Amino acid sequence: MINNSVEFPNRVAVRMEYLMTSTKVRLNDKDFMDRLYNNLIEEERKSLDKSTKMRQAAERNRVKKLVIEGKMLPPEDMLELYDHPVFRLKTLQLCLKYSLIKIIMTFV
Repeated sequence: MINNSVEFPNRVAVRMEYLMTSTKVRLNDKDFMDRLYNNLIEEERKSLDKSTKMRQAAERNRVKKLVIEGKMLPPEDMLELYDHPVFRLKTLQLCLKYSLIKIIMTFV
């Protein structure tokens, strides 16, 4: 069995310490390598989940901002935005603007 120690303070040593709670690397130990692999996969999954949640929150905020600015209608999961005062004001302004244009066009 090959049993090596990773020297501090390089990135590999810090990552090994984080993943396996040890800086000892046992290259020929199948159980050790399986645990290392599983820990790496689990860490990657957590990282992807975290970034996915952050992107979903950012997208939700972007849509909310567009709705409040009156540039789009609220999706079904954001119907409470119809009661938002800024949304009401913007839609009222848009309605007045388009009705004014309609009135002017009838006289032309």
